[in-house]
Amino acid sequence: MNEWPGDVSVLSAEQVAQLEASNRNWGKQLRTAASELVNERLAHRISREDYDVRRRQGKADAGEHQRRAAVLAAQLVRSC
Repeated sequence: MNEWPGDVSVLSAEQVAQLEASNRNWGKQLRTAASELVNERLAHRISREDYDVRRRQGKADAGEHQRRAAVLAAQLVRSC
């Protein structure tokens, strides 16, 4: 998920809801990618080193996903 405004407080409730839906979709993509990564490693299609690099990036992306979800949830509460 690349599109992320710097300040969500200037967005309308509808825009925040759209970002929240987009963020949920990104989360689903991250979970699918993590599952596929594990399956690749278990099938020995990728090296341990490649797995570790991709897993670290996946964890960083998941952390950003969670941060964005928290920001959006807080903004929705404020806008109601």
